[in-house]
Amino acid sequence: MTAVSPPIVAGRSCGECTLCCKLIGVTELDKPKGIWCKHCDVGVGCKIYANRPAECRAFHCGYLVNDRLGEHWKPSRSKMVVTTDGPSVTIYVDPGRPGAWRVEPFQSELKHLAQQAMRDNAQILVQQGKNTIVILPDGEKNIGVLSDDQAVVTAESAGPSGAQFEAKSLDQPAVSDLPRPATPSASPRSSAADSEERVKSERMTEQPGPSFAAGDRVALLRDRGGLKRGMLGTVTERQTIRGGVSVSPDPSGQVVFVVFDNVIGMIPTPVNELEKAEG
Repeated sequence: MTAVSPPIVAGRSCGECTLCCKLIGVTELDKPKGIWCKHCDVGVGCKIYANRPAECRAFHCGYLVNDRLGEHWKPSRSKMVVTTDGPSVTIYVDPGRPGAWRVEPFQSELKHLAQQAMRDNAQILVQQGKNTIVILPDGEKNIGVLSDDQAVVTAESAGPSGAQFEAKSLDQPAVSDLPRPATPSASPRSSAADSEERVKSERMTEQPGPSFAAGDRVALLRDRGGLKRGMLGTVTERQTIRGGVSVSPDPSGQVVFVVFDNVIGMIPTPVNELEKAEG
C-alpha cells in the first residue's frame, strides 16, 4: 500500500466502496492481494476501523486523491483500484471483472497516462490476478508473474515508422548480491579497441570505486543484462521497486541507483561499472 497519501479530493469519499479491502494486500494482517479481508463488511466498511493497521490508515486510492480521475474511476463502479508510487501507477483489477481496463473510456485514458509516463520515467501497470501487464503508448505487454526480486523496465527506441516501446521483467538482486566485475585477463591485446576495453576493465576493478552523487550523469562501462555499454543515465538517491518497496543505496558506496535514459526503472549498479559522463 502507498505509505503516504495526499489530501482527499473535495466531495469524494469511500462511501459504500470497500474494493481495496479485497484487491490490496495488507502485510500487518497477513492478507494477500485479491481476497476479501476478514475484517471487511463488504459494501459497508471495516469492522475494526478504529484499530485498523497503520498501512490501512495511510492508504487512499487514486480515485480519492487524484482529481484527474473522473467519477467513473470510483472502484465500486470501475472494479479497479488505482494506486500510485510517485509518477508511477498500478491498477489492481477485480478478478470478477477481467479486462476492465480495456473498456472505454479507461483504455484511452490509460494510453494517455502511458505516454506521460514515458516522459516522466514512470510506469503504468495493471495487476490482473498474478499477472502484471504494462500499459504502453502503443499497446500493452503481459509480462506474467513477477517474483519479489524482479522489477519492470520499459524502453523506448526508434523504429522504422517512429517510436516503438518494449517492456520486460528484469532480475532485481539485493544490493549485497550484486556481482562484482572479475579481474581482467592478463593475455596480450593487439587492437586499439581491445586496449581500450582492457583499460576500462582495469578501471572497473579498482578499489575503492569512483564516487557518485545524486544527479551525476554517468555512462555504463559494459553490457549489463538488457543494458548496453555506453548507455547514459542519472544517479538517483534511492530505488523504488514496484509496490512501493524501497531499497536504500549500498552503505559501502560501491553501488548506486541509476535511471538510464529511455529505460523506466532505477537500476542498482556497481560503481566500478560506471564512469562520469560529460555534460
